[in-house]
This record gives sequence, structure tokens and C-alpha cells, in this order.
Amino acid sequence: MKHSNNILIGTKIGLLTVVKKGNGKVVGKKNPKIRSTYVCRCECGEEVEILTSNLRRKNPNSTSCGCKFLESTKYNFKDLTGQVFGQLKVIKRLPEYTKTRGALWECECKCGNIVKLASNALTSGNNTTCGNKSNHENTILDNKNFRFGELPATHLSSIKQNAIKRNLPFEVTGDYLWELFLKQNRKCAVSNIDLIFTPHRNSHKFRYLTTASLDRIDSSKGYIVGNVRWVHKDINKMLNNYGDTKFIDYCTRCINTSYSKIGRPSWDEYFLMIAFTVSTRSEDPNIKHGAVLVNCQNQIIGTGYNGPIKGSINELIPMNIRDEKRKWMIHAEENCILNATQNSSERGQDCKLYVTGLPCNNCLQRIINFGIKNIIIADRAGSITENKESNEMRNKILSMSKVSLTKIPIDNIYLQRYCLGVI
Repeated sequence: MKHSNNILIGTKIGLLTVVKKGNGKVVGKKNPKIRSTYVCRCECGEEVEILTSNLRRKNPNSTSCGCKFLESTKYNFKDLTGQVFGQLKVIKRLPEYTKTRGALWECECKCGNIVKLASNALTSGNNTTCGNKSNHENTILDNKNFRFGELPATHLSSIKQNAIKRNLPFEVTGDYLWELFLKQNRKCAVSNIDLIFTPHRNSHKFRYLTTASLDRIDSSKGYIVGNVRWVHKDINKMLNNYGDTKFIDYCTRCINTSYSKIGRPSWDEYFLMIAFTVSTRSEDPNIKHGAVLVNCQNQIIGTGYNGPIKGSINELIPMNIRDEKRKWMIHAEENCILNATQNSSERGQDCKLYVTGLPCNNCLQRIINFGIKNIIIADRAGSITENKESNEMRNKILSMSKVSLTKIPIDNIYLQRYCLGVI
């Protein structure tokens, strides 16, 4: 038929069959108008009155009574019966729906309250209690500013909610994550950059100050014990895009390209880079130092790093207690000189000693007695912390022995690009 408002009785549109002309519907709020309608019967047996315009389109807006919408894959929610979300346990699915035709569930809280919640409210992690604050106030928080150590509970809650949204297991606790943070020495597991949590009480508002981000080592697994690590938030963004292998490959290419542009390093830069590499052998969790002894022909005759005496059992040494640890440790400079005397007949005359930090006064005395006249160190913040008296004593020793001490700033272009990744 050619008339724009007529549809043949018996016409099939999706799951609907046109039965008869409807009474019309008022459409519009500002300028209400009566629009023509048709009564249609769905294959499920339901009869509905639908606007003619929704039936006459090339791709009709209405092709069922609504049952097709509810049974579609997109809105066919998983059966949540028996599942636990925080302190809520899903009892059963209710016959009614939400305003957006989502499923409603009856849930029982640990406090005994019964609540009705939509699927999304549960699976998103937004609702984990019945909402009665008097029954659940501060249940997941400690009594010290709502933190696990320095880890804000709101930060942990946000991580957990995001995990639930992605249907990932979350089995780690705040105490475990804080212990892991301390075990990593407050540093990024990938880049060794210092990590912090916002110190503000309103941690959610000032979350941008937090640099620590929780990363899964194996992305095919959830947030479980042994599969998480703390990394810098910027590093985590790049890891999410590329993964460890590809990310490290890109970083290596960038470093190699930067090296090729600035040319060859000087001998001092070259041997200091080797000293930093030597320092990575140290098992000291707090500070790693390395030393390299070089003769006048620029040949290495000895290397050393700070570590316990030979034959000691590292597990029995209190590495995190400085005063106790020092009883067992030998400094990098001492080990370097010992190795040089064992492996070479050369003495220290005309030799240069490259060290990743400022030698202590005891090591300085041994260096001078060995005959070394030139010491080159990497000048970096926090390499040594001593009092004024100790510094004055060092200056006197250097002046009387006529030993030169050269400091190369850590922001030197080669040291900056190489050593910072080792420190």
C-alpha cells in the first residue's frame, strides 16, 4: 500500500505480527501530538502497541515485544546465584528488572540485611555491603589513618574494583602488598625508580601524587600472591601497551641510538660504567657499590663490590640492620685491592681507582697505602652520609697524601643514561 500511515494486517516484522490498528499514542512533552500505532503480537505470545513510525523504517526499531532484547547475548547476564561480592552473597534472581532492563538480584549481607542490586552494581565492585554504615564502618581499614602501612585503603579498593570489572581474581591483601612494597625497597621492580604513596589524608583527592602502581607479572593470571609487583605508574602504562619483552627491547634501542649520537665515552666514563656493572653483583639490599682498578695502560687489574666475608651464610646476616651488617661486610674498594694483589704483581703506583661512591676514611687509608694516587668517583646524591668531622678528616688525609679525588657528576650524559638504570 502507498499510504504512509498504513501497514497491512498480518505483516511480519521480526518476531512481531501486525494484528490491528491501535488507538494511538501521545508523543512529545513541549508539543504533544497523537501518533498512529498498531497492535502487534510477538512470537512469545505477548501483545504490544507500537508506533507506526517504528514499524515502517527500513531497519525497524521494534522487532519484538522486548523479549529479544532481554535474551540477546549483550544483555544475557551470567547467573550470579551463590557468588560472593565483598560482604554480599547473591541469594537468587528476582523476576523484575531495572529501568534499563537489567537483571535484579536479592543479596544477603553478612550483617543480616537483605538488599536488591543490579548485576552491574555487583560485578563492578561498587557495592560490597548493604550500605548500612553503622554495621560496616571502616571494616577494611586499619585504625591508623585508613592505611596499610603507607598504602591508602582507597587505593587498594580502587585496584580491587577494577579487577572485579575485568573479571580477574583478587586474592592479595593490603598487608601483603605493603610488605611487598618494603621488600622492593620502595622502588619500581622494572626501572628501580623510587615509588611513593600520597601522604595526604584525603588520598583519593590527591591520588595524582602517588607514583606506585600494582602490575601483574603474568597478565593471563589475576591479582594473586606471587603474580604482582609494584612499578612506576608511567612504566605500567607502557607495559600495558607492550609487555616486558617488547618494552625492554624499545628501551634498549633508544639507549643504543642515543649512544650512537653522542659518540664514544671517555676512559673515565667507560670505567665508571664498568664499576656500576660490577656493583650489581652486591647482595646488599640497601646500597650497592662497585670499584675498578686500572693501570697506566688502561687495563683493568682488579674489581670488587661490597659484600660479606667469604664463607659466610648470607641468610644469617641481618642485611637490613646497618650496625649489625657492617660487622660482616667488606667494602668494594677493599675487595678490589685484594683481588688486584691476588691476580697481579702490580702495585698501585700510576693506577686509577674508579668507585661508584665516595670511599669511607678506613678504605681511603688502605687505598693510599696501596700506592694509588688517583681516585675517580661518581658524584651522586645520597652516595654517602657522614658528619662534618668525618668530611674534614677525609680532606686532611687527601691533602697530606697528595691523592687526587675527581668527582664526575651523575648527570654526565653517559652516566645519566647508563648508571641510573643500575643504581
